[in-house]
Amino acid sequence: MNPSAFLPIYIGTYTKTTSLGIYFVQLDPQTGILSSPKLAAETKDPTYLALAPDKKTLHAVCATRTMSVSYKLNDEEPGQLKALQGPQETNGPAPCHISFDKTGKVVLLSNYHTAIVAAALMNPDGTSGKPNSVIHTGHGAHPERQKTAHVHSAYVTSDNRHVVVCDLGQDRIFTYRLDLATATLHEGHPPYVATAPASGPRHLVFWNYGKTAYVINELSNTIVVYTIDVWSGALTPIQTISTLPLGYSEQSTAGAIKMHPSGKFLYGSNRGHDSIAIFKVDPDTTKLSLIQIAPCGGKTPRDFSISADGKWLVCANQDSNSLSAFSVDQNDGRLVRNLASQEVPLPVCVLFA
Repeated sequence: MNPSAFLPIYIGTYTKTTSLGIYFVQLDPQTGILSSPKLAAETKDPTYLALAPDKKTLHAVCATRTMSVSYKLNDEEPGQLKALQGPQETNGPAPCHISFDKTGKVVLLSNYHTAIVAAALMNPDGTSGKPNSVIHTGHGAHPERQKTAHVHSAYVTSDNRHVVVCDLGQDRIFTYRLDLATATLHEGHPPYVATAPASGPRHLVFWNYGKTAYVINELSNTIVVYTIDVWSGALTPIQTISTLPLGYSEQSTAGAIKMHPSGKFLYGSNRGHDSIAIFKVDPDTTKLSLIQIAPCGGKTPRDFSISADGKWLVCANQDSNSLSAFSVDQNDGRLVRNLASQEVPLPVCVLFA
C-alpha cells in the first residue's frame, strides 16, 4: 500500500517515565495495524492536543507553567512537528484542554487546577496572543474531588456564538457569549445549568446542527443529553444514561466522549471498568440507547479518537502504556478489537490528523 494512504495519528503523553513528548504513529486502513511510535516533538507532559481548523498547526497543553505550545505540521517529513511558539507563562499550573472556534480565530483553554477558562486570538503565523480569562469559584458535593471549582473543557457551539464550559468541580455547565473580534467571554443568560450532585461534567460533543449536546460525567459515569437553545445557548437535560453495565459497583470514572462521523453512534470510555460504551443515537429524539460495552484492550482508557471515515477507533490506555485499535461496524457501531496493539508510554490523548 502507498504509505500516503496510512492514517496519521498524534499521541499526547505524560512524560513522568520514559516518554519525551508528542508521538506519531500511522494506522494501516486495510489491517488496523499501528506503526511503531516516533517522537514528533519533545515537550513536557503534552496531555491534550488539538488541530487548528485549517489543519496546518497542532497545539498542545503541557504540564508546566505554560498556556500552550504551537507546532507547524511538516509536509516534507510526515509526523515531525516544528515548534512555532514556546511556553507562555500562565502564573500557575497548565491547562488540561484546548479547542478552537470554527474559524480558527480564537483558541480556548481550560485549566482544571486554577478553574480558569481562557480565550485568546490566534495570530496569522499559528501562534496565540494574550488570553482573556474567566475564573470560576465554588464547589460541589463530592468530598474529595469537588472541594473547589475545576474547569475541565470548553467548546464553541456549532453556530460559533457561544462557548459551553464543563466545570467538574461545581457540577455546572456554563454558557458564555463569544466575542470573536476580541476573544472575550461574556456571561450567558442563564449563566449555567446545574448537573445532578457529584456528577462531575468532564467533556462534551455537539450534534444535530448544534441543537444537542452530549456531556459525559466523570464521577457519576453517566452521559446526559441536553437540548440547546440556539439563541441563548442554554442547556436543558432530557436524558441521563449510564456508561457502565447494570449492577457494576467497583471504582470507575468516565473519560472521553466522541461522536461517530455519521452521527449515528456515540462512544464514552470507562476508566476502572476499562471499557468503551457504545450508544445508538435516535435521529428523531436525539436520545441514546446502549448497544455494547466493549473492553478497551488495556487499562485506564483516558482518551480515544475515531478516524474521519468512521472505520477505525484508536484508544489510549494510560496505565497499560498502550494503544488499541478497533474496527467500527458501520451498520451498528460495534467495536471489533484488532489484537495488534502498540506500546506508547503513558498515552493520554489520541488525535487523528
